[in-house]
Order: sequence, then C-alpha cells, then structure tokens
Amino acid sequence: MAAAHPSPGIPLLSGEPFPIALYDVHAGYGRIEVLHGIDISVRQGEVTALLGPNGAGKTTALNVMSGLLAPTSGCRHVAGQHLNGADADVLARIGISHVREGRSIFPNLSVDDNLLVATASGSSLTRIRDLSFTLFPRLAERRRQLAGSLSGGEKQMLALTCGLGTDPSVLLIDELSMGLAPMVVAELYRAVAAVAAAGVGVLVVEQFATVGLQFATNAYVMAHGVITYAGPSDGATKAIHAAYLGAGGQVA
Repeated sequence: MAAAHPSPGIPLLSGEPFPIALYDVHAGYGRIEVLHGIDISVRQGEVTALLGPNGAGKTTALNVMSGLLAPTSGCRHVAGQHLNGADADVLARIGISHVREGRSIFPNLSVDDNLLVATASGSSLTRIRDLSFTLFPRLAERRRQLAGSLSGGEKQMLALTCGLGTDPSVLLIDELSMGLAPMVVAELYRAVAAVAAAGVGVLVVEQFATVGLQFATNAYVMAHGVITYAGPSDGATKAIHAAYLGAGGQVA
C-alpha cells in the first residue's frame, strides 16, 4: 500500500490496513469544494462516529467512501488498494454498503419484499430474513406490512438490514438517529454494535454528537470541510463544542 500522508496535526487511527480509508481527500460539486484534504479511516470490528454540524461535509465524505462521488484529489483506499476510479457499483460488490439518509426503502413494497430486493446482491432470502428478524424482532411481526406504513424507527431498521444484505465488510450509515425517539435510537445502535462485533467496520454519521459518542469507539469531528479531531470517542468533547458553537449550532 502506498504511504499515507495525513494532514498536519490530525493523526489517522492506528492499526492499518483499514477496510476503507481516505487520505488527503478533496471533493465537491462542480466548482464548490466541500472537503479540503480530509483523512478518515474505518477499522474492522469497530464503530466510528463522524460528527459535526449541518454543512460540515459529513455526507460528502460518505459519498466519496461509497463511490457516489469521486475525489478531485487525494486517495481512497479499500483494503490497502488505491481505488479512486471505482464507482459505487464496484465498491458495493467488494463489500462497501452505504445506508443513505432518508431511510432508503421501497415504501410500496412489503417488508418481506424489501428484503427480497436486497437479495440482488447474491445473498439468500433466508439469510437476510434471519439477520433482519434477529436484530429487529418487530420486523418479523410486520413482514407483510407495506414499508411505507412503518414507523420512522421501523423504516430505519429495515433500511439498515437491507444494507447488511450484501454481507459487507464496511457499513456506512448516514444520520442513523435523525428524527427518532431515544429508545428507538438506542435499539438501532445496539444492533450496529452487534454488527461491528461480528467483524464489520462501521462508520456512522451523526449530527447529534452525544448520541454517536455513546456507542462509538473512535470519533472524527468535522467543521467546514476539514477534520478537527480524530481519536478515541471519549476525547472528542472539546472539538465537538468548538465545531458546533463555531457553526452557530447547539450540541445535541
């Protein structure tokens, strides 16, 4: 693997090779640069939180990781290989699963049919059902219900389990807790922790910092398209307050 060149003062997490990592990545949309040389690594078997206020660049970072957006410079490495040119389909086939913000399910299909769609990755319906209903027993109770009629938390449970249908090595989750009750969020994060314990590298984007820090081992804090903190989650508080208050926001 090519040598990494971290940004000054922002160390990468220890323990390479990582399932996925960005090194000095710049990216954006058209002439607007959103990411200004960021370094992020995701370790196998751990939950890492990517925190910051609205507009910090968190979703853009996930889009680069999953291949929805190509970096304009810098490196995207997957399992130690330089894969800047790989698109989302290629990265999905080699184990990068992206659960996007907005609970990306098919609302006019039943829970069971949404799980059936997830088998397009090659997994068996039996395996995906077993995984889904073990993590979230209430989905088994609603398996014949239209996904669009589920509660917000149940929709997120379904989106999460569909994302696991590819048997990923890396799971990228955008705004897991958005709009959900604390008890539901805790249930979702317990499932995420179980997934990580099974060996998957998980990166969770969270606007609500205190939620992400409760369940993550590691954390990154973003502000204005740069990483302002990288390290253990229990050491991120000062950087979080600076990022949120600097953006005129409030730490939730």
